[in-house]
Amino acid sequence: MDRQVLSTIRFYAARWVSRLTWPWLAAMGVLVFCAGIFLSVIMPAQRELHALHQQLLALQLQVSGRGSARPAAIHPSSLTQLAIFYDYFPAEQSVPDWLEKIHDIAKENALLLKQGDYRITRDKGGKLLRYQVKLPLNGSYLNIRKFISALLVEVPTASLDNVTFERQKISDSAINGTIELTLYFGRPS
Repeated sequence: MDRQVLSTIRFYAARWVSRLTWPWLAAMGVLVFCAGIFLSVIMPAQRELHALHQQLLALQLQVSGRGSARPAAIHPSSLTQLAIFYDYFPAEQSVPDWLEKIHDIAKENALLLKQGDYRITRDKGGKLLRYQVKLPLNGSYLNIRKFISALLVEVPTASLDNVTFERQKISDSAINGTIELTLYFGRPS
């Protein structure tokens, strides 16, 4: 651009700015703010609404295309459901692997596991084996909470039975805790 054109533009811009009072400046600020909100919030929401509407229409066409010829729902028998339930539990032979996993989770959370008590309970008629574990541990409260959360996520057949905390002195950062849990395992038929 030519210098004369730039200076003319600057002159007219300065002239308009000098004539604007604070209400006009505030109104322009509100307009700029509203335009930003429209572009960043409303337009994406409208696009998402349009996509959902198209998806709804496609699903309605799919359902109406089937008509009344719906396949009959398959309901497994209660014996099949029970067999599926028992198959969910790991085998009895995998107990050492799961205990090792628990100890690894404790190490990841910087906890000191003391000697624990382990006890197997076998029901005469049941198909599940209960492995009851009592773990005394030492660490910070936050690490113990993280350990419990990770344990319940990574060992899905574990149930938390009891948790106790004890602090010897108020100034101690470490907490002595005891966690009692039960691990469930499938027994061979």
